Amino acid sequence: RGCWHEGEMARPSTALALVLDVSASMRPAALARARALAAHALANVAREGKKKDLVHLSACGADKSANAEFAKDETCPNVVEVLGPCLCDATAFRATDLAEVLQAPSSQDTADIAFGIMVAQSALERAVGTKKYNKRIIYFTNGRGALVETLKQAKVEGDLDPTIRYEIVIVDDTSDDDDAGHAPASDRDTSRLSALRELVQDDLAKHGFQLLSASEMEEVL
Repeated sequence: RGCWHEGEMARPSTALALVLDVSASMRPAALARARALAAHALANVAREGKKKDLVHLSACGADKSANAEFAKDETCPNVVEVLGPCLCDATAFRATDLAEVLQAPSSQDTADIAFGIMVAQSALERAVGTKKYNKRIIYFTNGRGALVETLKQAKVEGDLDPTIRYEIVIVDDTSDDDDAGHAPASDRDTSRLSALRELVQDDLAKHGFQLLSASEMEEVL
């Protein structure tokens, strides 16, 4: 809703990259929720975006490597480009749901967020070039593991594009154990998000990073 309507006539075209953590650290329910959020974002672009808007979709923490720039020398392993960058096309978006890499968690223990962001950023830069676009990368993960530390240790900060808006969406695991007295998924989302925000605030916020819970992302889609 608000993501796509504000200043519609005046805004530049949008280049949106979506990265899904598909590693084994993601439960099937969490991956399904992340996939649904990504599909919603893609549908919004197809329905409400401008004709020159671009989208890119990739899976991070996959069992194979398949990306245009980094796969040959394995600089960013276990990242698969599923879609794009391409112009808005609702038919192509629907086809992405059939991508095997997005259907179930892989055998990889974790996903390297730095690799996922580097592949997405490179894809946007190749597609956009010097044209004026609003560039945005959304990374969906459950926030487990050394999320922030991985970014810092990989020194991604020095390679970040100041014109890109980076968003990390924390998708918590939802399962039947909610009925066994555990906190609701939305509460667990917020709890993990608060802890990660404290880690990221001083180091990565200045580079354009924002952390959101899945519930918060649902509100702005």
